[in-house]
Amino acid sequence: MKPSALLFTVLCSLSLALSAVAQQVPAPTTSDEVTPPATGVVMPEPYARVIAGTAYVWGWPLRNTRDAPQLAAPSATVELK
Repeated sequence: MKPSALLFTVLCSLSLALSAVAQQVPAPTTSDEVTPPATGVVMPEPYARVIAGTAYVWGWPLRNTRDAPQLAAPSATVELK
């Protein structure tokens, strides 16, 4: 590869990497900074059902793996005399 082509490739890669970082927006800190939902938009019921099903399919394993160590830990037992 020619040195000029290599330099061009490196400069293009750097410019893409730096522009990706510059496009980040800070997270809102108050409720007033959050963008309100669009008005006049109606979500069709079949679409809402698909979204709900997808959230359940992805959310259940995440929740299960988070709670599994707590469920497997030995629990305190009460001894009856």
